Amino acid sequence: MTTQLNEVAREMLEFETRAWPSPHRKERAIRARFSISPVRYYQRLWALIDGVRVEQFDPMVVHRLRRMRDCGSVSRVHASS
Repeated sequence: MTTQLNEVAREMLEFETRAWPSPHRKERAIRARFSISPVRYYQRLWALIDGVRVEQFDPMVVHRLRRMRDCGSVSRVHASS
């Protein structure tokens, strides 16, 4: 079993370590960097953080993202995207 994440998965987790001044700036950055909509980005991110290997990459970020997902904080902000 490999413990490495693919490049896009690593980029997404690294992207989530950054603090954003506003949700709109983050949405623009998602579109520019990943060439997908914020809705699709979060669908992929939520699927990614359910994986076992992802915790080995950055446990603090993964746990924070899981808490955000589970309380629905991101879905409310990006509901209009």
